[in-house]
Amino acid sequence: MTLFIDTHNEKITVALLSEKVFISQKETNHEHSKYVLNMIKTLLEENNYNKSDIDEIIVVNGPGSFTGIRIGVVIAKTLSYTLNVKIKTISSLETFGISENAEFDIIALDDTKGSYFMAKDFKNPKYLPKDVFEDYIRENNYTVSKNKNYDFKRIYEYSKSLDYIDPKNVNPIYIKRLNV
Repeated sequence: MTLFIDTHNEKITVALLSEKVFISQKETNHEHSKYVLNMIKTLLEENNYNKSDIDEIIVVNGPGSFTGIRIGVVIAKTLSYTLNVKIKTISSLETFGISENAEFDIIALDDTKGSYFMAKDFKNPKYLPKDVFEDYIRENNYTVSKNKNYDFKRIYEYSKSLDYIDPKNVNPIYIKRLNV
């Protein structure tokens, strides 16, 4: 079974995924540091699983808020070490791009000052100020997805193509590092 952890924004999402089916998900907008571990524990208990049933962890490592990403990554790394399970990272842009049902050229997440985006090949995330991003999209006639929903079946299938990472090398992608 796979444990999915996403804390890249104000919403916390944890889910249990398996080869056969999406098992369950919990979401909340509460303080990350107070709720993530309890959400994982409750999710396991409600579905009659133990922590020993976790085979791998997929953690969203950003881009996103500094505190949220840091908390999710630290929890995933700690669980990976303590449970001796493998870990993979996926970006917030990838999760939403993979989950998108419509055609698009670029997946984007907005903040108050601009947009974080990448092409649908999920390589080279970038950040542009709002007005520059709008000009960029218009000049290139790009279709932009701003999907913020999860399709866990697609995410799970996509994750099979991702490499496992040594937990000590799992690092957050902070918003400030994306400036171009």
